[in-house]
Amino acid sequence: MPQTTLNIRIDAELKKQFNSLCSEIGMNMSTAISVFAKKAVRERRIPFDLTADSQVEQSKNKLDGNKRIGVAKGKLHVPKDFAEWDKEVEELFENGDII
Repeated sequence: MPQTTLNIRIDAELKKQFNSLCSEIGMNMSTAISVFAKKAVRERRIPFDLTADSQVEQSKNKLDGNKRIGVAKGKLHVPKDFAEWDKEVEELFENGDII
């Protein structure tokens, strides 16, 4: 499939923080934006909630969601690369356990 260029304007500090986050995850910003676009097109929606909640409420809601999937219980952490993450997820479910 042919590639094209997408030019966007973004706050310089946000770009720096996003680039740092992408590096920690093991991808570049271009790949991260492509992942976002593919998920949005596949699901036919923006793949996260957009709300007018205060930051305190958003943080509380995020923590509540983490508890539902077991992250808050220490059963899963987000590693720096996806291969490690895949291994952890496989180990969590190898006995048919549900978090």
